[in-house]
Amino acid sequence: ANSKCIFVWQAPRHVGEDAVLNSAQAAMTGHDPSWERECWQLSQVPRGVVLQPLYALLIPEQRDLRQKSRAAPLELKLQVLFGVAIGGTLNTHPQTLWVTRSGGMQRWTPEDLRASGQVRCRNLDQLYGRDPPLEALQVLQKVLRRDWSMIRETSELVARSKGLDELRVDWLLGDGEWGSRVGELTYMGAGSRLIPA
Repeated sequence: ANSKCIFVWQAPRHVGEDAVLNSAQAAMTGHDPSWERECWQLSQVPRGVVLQPLYALLIPEQRDLRQKSRAAPLELKLQVLFGVAIGGTLNTHPQTLWVTRSGGMQRWTPEDLRASGQVRCRNLDQLYGRDPPLEALQVLQKVLRRDWSMIRETSELVARSKGLDELRVDWLLGDGEWGSRVGELTYMGAGSRLIPA
């Protein structure tokens, strides 16, 4: 949850098997003091190691920013309520655009956000820049045209098959080799905690 004990090998074949296996061992035996402050749910997860391919980083590092920036994959956080996908945002630029239920893109201007009382997240702006790169938006449009039905239907199917009132399905998009893939599922359980009157 806090990105500790993570090793990124962009070319694992070049660093060698020993380096990759040593990093897996370090992840398995590592410790960070922040883990002692995690919520009880995360403290119940048994130790383990996940090895997965590095997804294409379509949001580049912003070298012109003062703060440390980092690259990131193009990730769509799709919200499903009562089995219906209502729309989603980019994890790196959540206040820039909204992907609608039909797969369209609604972009907001800074003026629109200020008029509605929204405040931009400075941390995200410092990490990824104020706006997503044009190339990433073009990839997003292409992926939505090609894969939107599958993304929406799969997300809804997961939520409905488990009887969940809400679910956020995070999709990694735009990798030429791996295609559109689910990266993470998040269930907050907000509606299910209500006591019926």
